[in-house]
Amino acid sequence: MKKSAFVMALAAVVALMAAGTAKADWTPAQLDTPPFAWYDASDPGTLHTNDAAGFVSQWDDKSGNGYHLVQTSQALQPATGTRNIGGRNVLDFSTDYMTNNFGTTYSQPLTGVVVFQNDSFAAFNVLSDGLTAGQRFNLWFQESGGDQYALHAGGASSLYGTNPRPNTSPHVWSALANGASSLYCTDGATNVTGSVGTDSLGGMVIGEHNSLGGYYYDGAVGEYIMLGTDSLEDRQKVEGYLAHKWGLEGNLPAGHPYKSSPPQGAATPGTLIYGK
Repeated sequence: MKKSAFVMALAAVVALMAAGTAKADWTPAQLDTPPFAWYDASDPGTLHTNDAAGFVSQWDDKSGNGYHLVQTSQALQPATGTRNIGGRNVLDFSTDYMTNNFGTTYSQPLTGVVVFQNDSFAAFNVLSDGLTAGQRFNLWFQESGGDQYALHAGGASSLYGTNPRPNTSPHVWSALANGASSLYCTDGATNVTGSVGTDSLGGMVIGEHNSLGGYYYDGAVGEYIMLGTDSLEDRQKVEGYLAHKWGLEGNLPAGHPYKSSPPQGAATPGTLIYGK
């Protein structure tokens, strides 16, 4: 028996409705307050190299603000194509750094979330900093006191933590600079809270202290995202996005909202097509 035209049309509508609920891939660009700076070493279109040696002279900003990181001296450029985290390309820093200047300033609260893998520890192994002494967002590792994570944003105070202690495995590190309500997290778990100063941010240095005095970061950077918010929901979305993207979701704590799956995008609407 042939199906009635009504049944066939109804089946088509149901199929289209199901297609309309399909979830698009979520990215930090979909946050209510999108990143003001965003660097992704797994996106080859954002990496500019001088020659076949694989040293990066410019790392493009994916936020749309044009805050590209640059380094004109090849001797100070990080390497690309030499290592990975979770199968994705990273930049390898040793005695290298890159800088930018926003041309404006972003006031606290400031949240940074970064995928990294530290290779060694020194007195000050600086992953990132603000561009000038009066505008700090300083994430670093130090061996004094027993291998510590540290966060500083001006003033006389910094946050230090050893639970967990830094190691040479890849992690997602989140830091919120918000005066006395600052904190940092390793793999989505809050380690330390307190005061780190109240500096604004007008530019960044990746791989060195802003004094450029030799406090180099030794390790890999996969992705670095800066947000102008203290939103817990936004920070956890970015943590979940990065952890699943870079194969680090196993490090997230059991209570993290994106432990099992990454954030989901909005439904993609279906399109009804009328035929003969």
